[in-house]
Amino acid sequence: MRLTGITGLTTAAFAFALAGGVATTSFATLHQPAEADAEPAAEGEASMTTLDGVFTEEQAERGLQSFLDNGCAGCHGQDMEGTPGGPKLGAFAFFFGWSERPLSDIFTWTQENMPPGAAGSLNAQTYADILAAILHKGELPTGDTELTPDMMADIILLEAPDEE
Repeated sequence: MRLTGITGLTTAAFAFALAGGVATTSFATLHQPAEADAEPAAEGEASMTTLDGVFTEEQAERGLQSFLDNGCAGCHGQDMEGTPGGPKLGAFAFFFGWSERPLSDIFTWTQENMPPGAAGSLNAQTYADILAAILHKGELPTGDTELTPDMMADIILLEAPDEE
């Protein structure tokens, strides 16, 4: 079920606060682009999910270094834990808005919007590496193949199941 409009925003803000986010998060931080407002891919359209190990440990480490080197930590925190200037990444609040969508949705949104004031300034593989670091932060499994921009439309974002 997709939550849209003011009800969706209110629900998203509440979920973000429950996940330890900042209660004063702006509309721009929570709003997803028009592409993300589309319905999830129909079953059978994507060949993989993020539970299939779609990035390597080495790529996630490289992505974390790129995250730090390119100023992402200034808004999202050194450990992606979020700040008043940017949401926590790889956690419930992050997955809340992007779950069950192709990775290409978040990849495209990130390229078009990050970093603020310099959107699109990184090469495509660097954005893919940073996304791998975010997925790793979300405790998604690693695999034997690196995540590349051209494979993202075929991978659906699913969060790691809670281990209790």
